[in-house]
Amino acid sequence: MSKDTKIKDELFSTMLQEITKQKDELLKQRLKELKIDLKNEKRNRFKSLQINDVANKQTVYFNNSTMDGLRVITFTVNTKNGKLALTYY
Repeated sequence: MSKDTKIKDELFSTMLQEITKQKDELLKQRLKELKIDLKNEKRNRFKSLQINDVANKQTVYFNNSTMDGLRVITFTVNTKNGKLALTYY
């Protein structure tokens, strides 16, 4: 592995870790807004959160006893100017 490749891999890994950290914080914030207790969710045997991954889009749903569930948050990760960018709605 060349030195340039190793540096690029390290930079990508760092960017990916930062995006993961941002996603975790945003998800916690959104669950708090919806009054969903994450601590209780972690203790439940049957989980109520479902993550749907499609291409560069990740949507988190909460089982609220409806057919579709409650969409909590959707993340997309794109590359802008050689950097990873996180958007959410």
